[in-house]
Amino acid sequence: MSRTGRVSIEERVIAPVPDKSEGLAEPFIRHSYASAVELIRQTGTLTAIGYSFNPYDRGSYAPLLDALKQTSNRKLVIVSPQAEEVGKRLSTEYPELRIHPVEKTFGGWEADSFQVP
Repeated sequence: MSRTGRVSIEERVIAPVPDKSEGLAEPFIRHSYASAVELIRQTGTLTAIGYSFNPYDRGSYAPLLDALKQTSNRKLVIVSPQAEEVGKRLSTEYPELRIHPVEKTFGGWEADSFQVP
């Protein structure tokens, strides 16, 4: 982390997946997931912005949350207007995680200087 508290672009993983079921098998996606899992293991923190963790998408997020469960920090930050609801649902399936819901849009979170409760 830099002194400003922001993560450099090299440490971020943002992968576009037009069709998750097909996209998960592609080499780029597999590489992106491997990179994300390694970063999660190093930091023990995962921030999900605007993601609903739909149970039907479990194949997309389970590897990431499973990696997070194996860390000492186990911090999941959910930024979404429905963050409380999503956090409650996930806490039953992943009770080991420390879930921090931020009930804001990304713009609202930015206006609040990216504060995490």
